[in-house]
Amino acid sequence: EQPVECPSGPEETGQARGQTATGRSVEIIKEVPAQNAVHGLERLHQDLLGTAGFAFVGVFALVAFFFGQRALIASLLPNLLPMALICGWMGLRQIPVDVSSAMVFAVTLGLIVDGTLHLLSRADHEKSLRRAYDGSGAAVVIGALTLLAGFATLFFSNLVPLQRFAELATVAIVSGLACEILLLP
Repeated sequence: EQPVECPSGPEETGQARGQTATGRSVEIIKEVPAQNAVHGLERLHQDLLGTAGFAFVGVFALVAFFFGQRALIASLLPNLLPMALICGWMGLRQIPVDVSSAMVFAVTLGLIVDGTLHLLSRADHEKSLRRAYDGSGAAVVIGALTLLAGFATLFFSNLVPLQRFAELATVAIVSGLACEILLLP
């Protein structure tokens, strides 16, 4: 089939080309106005920043409400550093911000904070973070390994966005677990 000509002219259109997971070249034959693509990408970035900001504020407000300001301060670095590492990994691997990579932030923030909340809750009950690690540390590690196993199945997908989602989720979960173990105490 021949590409469909767009009546607005090539200076206002964009084409999408890429490769499938199996290495086959593909080309989207319907051209769209470039301004629509740029507007869509700008909107995606705005939505990502807005929802990520809302999620961060909401999650950490709940931590402060249930565990106090001291726990809030203790939990900031172990939970924000993995998010920064995801951004760095995306830059290193040249992974674009798209719908699947944007979803990683919302999903993994919840997963990472979950382990921290288990430890903080146990520490609040035990009155000692050391005893919290003794009591809940294994469960947090096993939970993270279970999540890794679940997300690892997406590596076998033929869809590149799902593979990228699995890659970024793996980076987030591994770095989140490391931060909880090394930085939370």
